[in-house]
Amino acid sequence: MTTKQEYKEKIEAEISQLQHKLDAVKQEAKSQAASARVKYDEVIDNMQHQIENARGKLNELSNAAEGAWDKMKCELEDSWSSVKNMFSAAIDKIKK
Repeated sequence: MTTKQEYKEKIEAEISQLQHKLDAVKQEAKSQAASARVKYDEVIDNMQHQIENARGKLNELSNAAEGAWDKMKCELEDSWSSVKNMFSAAIDKIKK
């Protein structure tokens, strides 16, 4: 079983990786025409918000009492899975 600290480090690494991908999308957006940039900006803003929400949930998890951490871990896993799926769908949307 994963300890709270190990789990926190794992999710922090995943958040960091997703943030780097989003940063690459931000750079790509700069080279787009103004009309395409609107679509990029919408996706970028939404994904940045989702990443910040995940960081907030991770912070809550870090501060949770041991008895509550299993429940919060499940909630964070669901939320994080959703964020990763939304990111992939958003990238597909702007690439079309």
